[in-house]
Amino acid sequence: MKTPARRLVLAALLAGLLSGAAGADTFDRTKARIDALLAARVNPEPLPAKLMNPFQLSGTTPAGTGIERPSGPELNPGGPEVPAVPVSDTPTSDAEILAYYSRSLKITGQVFVNGQAHLVINQSPYKEGDLVRIRSKDGSTFFFKIVRIAPNELTLRYDEETLIVPFKN
Repeated sequence: MKTPARRLVLAALLAGLLSGAAGADTFDRTKARIDALLAARVNPEPLPAKLMNPFQLSGTTPAGTGIERPSGPELNPGGPEVPAVPVSDTPTSDAEILAYYSRSLKITGQVFVNGQAHLVINQSPYKEGDLVRIRSKDGSTFFFKIVRIAPNELTLRYDEETLIVPFKN
């Protein structure tokens, strides 16, 4: 009876050694996989020396934004010609209304969302094609359409009149 018991013990011992070798191989593969997955976390790539500020315009328009500078006399590329409107008088023509009430716009930042420029005007974000609502002191409401957002300038339209409003970053 001793021989079958010895054979059984010897077989169990041999099976344990073989499974231990296979277990060590599985452990090594698992360890290598963990190291590969965590390598980017443990040793991340360094950030660029100068990061882009998403709230500030650069000198050029980013590629792929679809923002192009249209030409034409109605855009007045030489700069805005703001009609002289006395503060005490109320504006009557479209050009006077646009010039007078565009001064009340507070442009506080610019952000690019999905490659499209957005301006923060009076604490609300606007993109090209949006309407900016302005209320006068007497209760009148005016809607100015944002025609174009370019570096350091905003083009507004009210009815048939267009005005380029410069702003600082």
